[in-house]
Amino acid sequence: MPTDLTPDALGKKLAPLLANGQADLAQLGLPEGELRVLGFDVSNGQVRIPEGVERLDVKTIASSLSERARAWLTDLQALEVVGSTNTLLGELAARNSAHGGAHGAVRLAELQVQGRGRRGRNWQSPFGQNLALSLGVRLPLKPEALGGYSLCAGLAAADALQSAGVPDVTLKWPNDVLVRGRKISGILVEVFAAGPSTDIIVGIGINFRIPFEARREIDQPVIDLEDLGGGFSRNQLAGALISSLIDFSEGFAETGFAPMRIAFDKQHHFHGETCTLLLGNERLSGSVRGVTPSGELELLVDGQIRTFSAGEVSLRPS
Repeated sequence: MPTDLTPDALGKKLAPLLANGQADLAQLGLPEGELRVLGFDVSNGQVRIPEGVERLDVKTIASSLSERARAWLTDLQALEVVGSTNTLLGELAARNSAHGGAHGAVRLAELQVQGRGRRGRNWQSPFGQNLALSLGVRLPLKPEALGGYSLCAGLAAADALQSAGVPDVTLKWPNDVLVRGRKISGILVEVFAAGPSTDIIVGIGINFRIPFEARREIDQPVIDLEDLGGGFSRNQLAGALISSLIDFSEGFAETGFAPMRIAFDKQHHFHGETCTLLLGNERLSGSVRGVTPSGELELLVDGQIRTFSAGEVSLRPS
C-alpha cells in the first residue's frame, strides 16, 4: 500500500479502475509496482482487474448460508477497499456494546491493505484474489472462559475448506490452517468484554491466488487454492466459512473447547512431532503431545510435559 495514503484515499484513487475493470495508469497516479502488489495487472499503460476474479456478492453469500447462520446474521457487507475488516468490526463492537456489539455482523473486503496478523504482523489481501473476512459473535462467557476459542475457529475454517473439496487440510497450533504443510489460512481472534458476555471478532484470511509480487514478501511456506487447480468460489466458500464458524461457536458456548481437543489433535499437523517453540529469544525443543482442554500446547521437554498458551509463542518444525 502507498504509505502516504489512507485506505479511503486509496479507494478514491482506485475508483475508476474498480468501476470499469480497467483504467489508464497515468489516470490513477499510483506507482506500477504498488499496483501489482495490490493485485492488479499492469501492461502498456493500462491497469486491469485480473481475469477470472470473482467479485464478492452479498446475495450469493447469504443464499449459501446454513439455516442456523441465516438466523444469526443481521449485517453482511462486502467492501471494496478497507484497512482491516477486524478493525471495522472491533469499532462496531465498541460503539454498540450495550446493544449486542458486533453480534450477527460480517465484513468482507475485496482489497485489504492494513490487515493484522498474530504478534503484530501486517497482512495484506490483494484485490479479489483472497478471502478476507471478519465475523462478530457475542458469547455468554467471560473472557477467561474463552481458552481454546482460536483453536475452535481453526477447526471451523478447516471444516469449511474440506466441505469445499480442498484436500490435505491440517491445522497448526494456535491459529493457522495448512494444506500440504503450507499455510493457506490465518486466524486472528480479538475479544471485547461486554458485562457477563464477551464480544469476539474472528478474522480469517484464505489464500485464493497470491500474486508473485506479494508472495515473495512472505517469510513462510504458503499455498493458495490456485496451486490446487483453482475452480473454487469465493462467495460459496465465504458462505461455508460463516456457517461453520457459527456452528462451532455455538458449540463452544455450550461446552467450551474440551470436547473439541481430540478433533484438534487429529488434525494438528505437528501432533507427535518434534518441534521448536519460540518464546521471544528463547528456543525450546520438544515433542508435541497434544492440547489441553483450554487450548494450551502440551510439549514434552527433557522428559517433562510443559504447557504453553498462545500469547507470544510460535511453533516451528525442528
